[in-house]
Amino acid sequence: MQNRITNGNQNYKIFARVRPIDYQQKMVDFTNESVSIRDPTNKNAESKIVSFSSVCSTQEHAFKVTEPMLQKLIEGHNSCVLSYGQTGSGKSYTLFGQEGEENKPDKKGIITRAVEYLLSKSQEFEEIREFVITASMAELFLDQVRDLGKAYQSRQQVNTNQILQNYENENLTIYENSNGQIMIKDLTQISISSAQELTDMIQIGFQLREKLEQQSKQFGSKCHTIITLNLVQKDKENGNQQFMNAFIQFVDLAGSERIAKSLTQEGQFQEAILINQSLTALSKCLTAISQMNSKNIPYRDSKLTRILQNCLNSQSQVALIVHINPNENNFEECLSALQYAERTKGVAAAQPIDDNPNQPGPFPGQDKLIKKLQDENTELKSKIDFIQKEHRTKLSEIQNLLGIDVDLEKLFIHGGAQELQKYKIQKDAMQKVETLQNYLKEADQMIDKMQKEKEWMKKEENNKLERLQCRNIQLTEEIKKLREQQAEYKQQLEQIEQEKNDKVLETVKKKLKEHQEVIEKKVNVIINLPQAIQAKTQEVHKHEDIKRMAKFELEKEYKQQMDNLKTEYSKFLQDSTDQYEKYLKKKNEEIDHFIHQFKKYQEKKKMQIRDMKSELFELYDIVMKAFRVIEKIENGAYSSGIRSFNIPAMDKPHIPTRNKFKNLFKYLDSKSLKNTKEYEIKEKINLKPLQISQFLEHNNIKMNLLDMQEPTLRQFASMIRDELIQVLAREKELQKRVIQLEILQSNNDLNTLIKERDEYKQLYLQEVKKLNQSKRIISGKSGSHPNVLIRPLTQQNSRYKL
Repeated sequence: MQNRITNGNQNYKIFARVRPIDYQQKMVDFTNESVSIRDPTNKNAESKIVSFSSVCSTQEHAFKVTEPMLQKLIEGHNSCVLSYGQTGSGKSYTLFGQEGEENKPDKKGIITRAVEYLLSKSQEFEEIREFVITASMAELFLDQVRDLGKAYQSRQQVNTNQILQNYENENLTIYENSNGQIMIKDLTQISISSAQELTDMIQIGFQLREKLEQQSKQFGSKCHTIITLNLVQKDKENGNQQFMNAFIQFVDLAGSERIAKSLTQEGQFQEAILINQSLTALSKCLTAISQMNSKNIPYRDSKLTRILQNCLNSQSQVALIVHINPNENNFEECLSALQYAERTKGVAAAQPIDDNPNQPGPFPGQDKLIKKLQDENTELKSKIDFIQKEHRTKLSEIQNLLGIDVDLEKLFIHGGAQELQKYKIQKDAMQKVETLQNYLKEADQMIDKMQKEKEWMKKEENNKLERLQCRNIQLTEEIKKLREQQAEYKQQLEQIEQEKNDKVLETVKKKLKEHQEVIEKKVNVIINLPQAIQAKTQEVHKHEDIKRMAKFELEKEYKQQMDNLKTEYSKFLQDSTDQYEKYLKKKNEEIDHFIHQFKKYQEKKKMQIRDMKSELFELYDIVMKAFRVIEKIENGAYSSGIRSFNIPAMDKPHIPTRNKFKNLFKYLDSKSLKNTKEYEIKEKINLKPLQISQFLEHNNIKMNLLDMQEPTLRQFASMIRDELIQVLAREKELQKRVIQLEILQSNNDLNTLIKERDEYKQLYLQEVKKLNQSKRIISGKSGSHPNVLIRPLTQQNSRYKL
């Protein structure tokens, strides 16, 4: 049996959409324009077929069937899109798209696509018209009208609890303005300049609703959501023309579950009753629109139809999208949804047309009427059972409250009011009531305390969740940056690969062009052949010979090119090998030369250190002899006069000569005293010019000790003592240097040797400076000028450079 839905009003259309499921089912089947349903529990049941204007399968298809309504909106006509079906059938998905994936092309909902369509038309007509689009978002729950768009407008506010409290207690007023339009008082209107703004408004509104559902048990998730787009147009060419204003409303209706199903769920019975009342009122309005009975449309039967009054009339474009979830557990809901679609077409339109007129029966539609009455009976029985159960529960509570062991229900039935009165006035019952009240009071206090602790824990959990979300956003951004870098690297690689391919392709094209020219020449020869068959045959043979020869030549040429390439490559490899062998040989020679030079330098240093040690020992003996002579002078061992002394030759110290102490004088030539040392020596040795005579002859310093006075001689002896201590310190330092040099010899480290050479060089320059300053001081005291100053070694005249 098939129900053909006919419609007198072409502005009202009904569409269907079946939610896809992961497994195969036999309950619901559909085509492009019809949906059939069959009771899965009854194998002999017939299929019920309902026709629609179209059956949508994708988001794009759902938008296409509603796109003409947007064109009518631009022309100034109001429109309304209603999404109907049970919970979980895909109503919200059709309108809003997939949550979190609203910007994907195949996941966008009708509302997002509608805004994009209007914005594209705004750009198309921007030279002649000015478009202004505003949007509002409201919801209807338990006949309370709330503003969800306010959350987007006040999204920067910190006091979220105050916003939730105001929203929970909000109930906006519906009124009719001076133009006859039905408006919601204080409903937030948000200007829309991009589809993303509308998406953000919807998401923030849903987030506010979710928070309220988590905090308040009385607030349920089943409600009507109404998105209204207001399009205002102004003609730029004709400034005197009035503004053109039109509305389109998108309504996500609450789930159309049966009331009997809601009885088992606590707190949702009242919800289900009010939702079904509003859906019934909506079906009456749609039926009147279908029959073009605009005078008797019952808008005032519910707040839902009152809010939709501007767009819900015979002149407006109205679309009802019926959603079906083909799960076999939802047979009654699917059948009810199809019947709802039939009812909205009117009684005459929804009557089934029997394909078999000879089928017996009292009247058409008898089975449907019987089924409807049975459903109503079942629903009424469920209501009666629920009320009786609630009545018994209340009697039991009263009995427990009074503390009496009496069947109150029997007392009410048999009229035992007097006996009940006696039980009520009993003292024991009153005491129990007082005790129970105290207990209830304590329990309420405990409940409040637990509730506060629960709210605090929930708040802490929300804070942790926000921190995790922030961290997740940071990681997402880092991943995004890494992906961008990966994309850049990939693009660079592709570009390099493309360049290589272009070069190869260019070479291939060049070769191909050459071969094509050869082939064209051959073709020209073939075209000019005689027309005779015999001649053609001969020419064909010739052509084959030519092809074979051309192939042979090409193969020969290709082979020759490959041989040349191989030869060139082999030569290149051989040249590279020879070049690198020469370079390696050269480096080996340089290394051998360096090792040889280093060994020579090492031996030379060893000999020099050995000589310096022996020279230092002899110098030490000389200084000690001089020290003993001075002591004898101080003790009066030599008494030949007051101002002159006769010292035996065997006691006189021998002055070191340059011939005997070669390395010592080289070392002395490389030292100099600092300016600060000069001042200290001047303070220690305060000699008069006439008391000391000094002369330098061939770098040999001779001092006249006999002419010195006793104080001066003591000062000079003290100076020699200090110099001796410094010489011993230098000897220890040189011994340390020798040990370090031996370690360097074992390590054979060139960089360390160079560094050591630089340190010796610095010490050498410092000692040269000190020695020169000392010579200048002594020469200044004696009134003479030094003939010879030690000249520091430079890099050019140094014997010890590497």
